[in-house]
Amino acid sequence: MKTIIRRYPALTGLACGVLLAISFLLAVAWLLTHEACAHPIGSGLCAWWAFMECPLCLLALCETLAR
Repeated sequence: MKTIIRRYPALTGLACGVLLAISFLLAVAWLLTHEACAHPIGSGLCAWWAFMECPLCLLALCETLAR
């Protein structure tokens, strides 16, 4: 796995960034549905992912690719 990341850093960074962006959009879309109102623990975890963890992962990814 490390050799793939070392060999193709831009491609793996792009793939990780796209997956993070998709998961962010899906989390926000789910939070805006009526289903999120019925599940407070699930919406809390979803909000934690969308507004805390996902931006931190994107910042770490950008810093890793900047090296």
